[in-house]
Amino acid sequence: MGADDFGDLGVGGASAKGKQVDGAVHVVDLRTQDVLGNTPAVTVSIKSVVTGPHNVVVHLIALDEDGRAVEYLMGWGTSRHGQLGDWKDSNKGHPIPFISSPRSLPLPQENCGILQVAMGTHHTVVLHPSGRVSALGSNRKGQLAALEDLQAVSNIGCTWNGTYAIVGHEDSWSVVSIGSHTKGQLGRHLAKEGAQTHVPGNVCFSFSQGTHRLSKLACGSEHVLALFKAVRDASQPSHTEVWGWGWNEHGNLGLGHTVDQELPVRLWPPPLAMGHQPQAVDVWAGCGTSWILLCG
Repeated sequence: MGADDFGDLGVGGASAKGKQVDGAVHVVDLRTQDVLGNTPAVTVSIKSVVTGPHNVVVHLIALDEDGRAVEYLMGWGTSRHGQLGDWKDSNKGHPIPFISSPRSLPLPQENCGILQVAMGTHHTVVLHPSGRVSALGSNRKGQLAALEDLQAVSNIGCTWNGTYAIVGHEDSWSVVSIGSHTKGQLGRHLAKEGAQTHVPGNVCFSFSQGTHRLSKLACGSEHVLALFKAVRDASQPSHTEVWGWGWNEHGNLGLGHTVDQELPVRLWPPPLAMGHQPQAVDVWAGCGTSWILLCG
């Protein structure tokens, strides 16, 4: 549903920005030869749908007549930077600016499976069950640099031009960030842009791993939220906290001002809050917007 700029809808026929498709609701066909190749799929199940600003990647599993499962990534939308694979004009050899119907993406690593997919504006990142990461697309902001060297990754996320990885589990975790830092979105002391932002580094939280368990990372356009389960005193029950950093031009960090934050700051409970506060149970981040789901 909606505008079909850059083939956003995946229904074919888009030829330029501003092109509209007749009808209110459209159906994307995932059982085409462009997606599944020559696999005679009997059942197609969708594991996830991930969206970028003007593109979509779907993780699906197709079962053939013998019950054999084949895993696919497929996508459509903007593709000029290789974020959907190396698609080129057959006559001129130039990258195709966008793809208006579903096409199969190359699996970055063979026979390694797909656990999660995340997308930025010009890059796509894939997490495998092995805890390793693969990537497609632009590295102009360093958003892909050395990602394939990471190990024991349990979760991934992307801002427009940055990549984030949760490394480790439980009481031994870190959030690794890389890419654009123009708004402080890497969460560590760095120059706004330069070689340092092209080297993976840990987000600098002001507490120890022993007091906080990371539950979720939510990446917006240029800011990031992190939901934690916190225990500051063994004699007291645990509670949840939300921390955030990066772009704050629109007050999207909820701090009462619009100054960007280079290092993580606590957003919930508010630093000066008194008495009982509802527990944060989930977080989401958008383009200059944030949401915290509260309970109790």
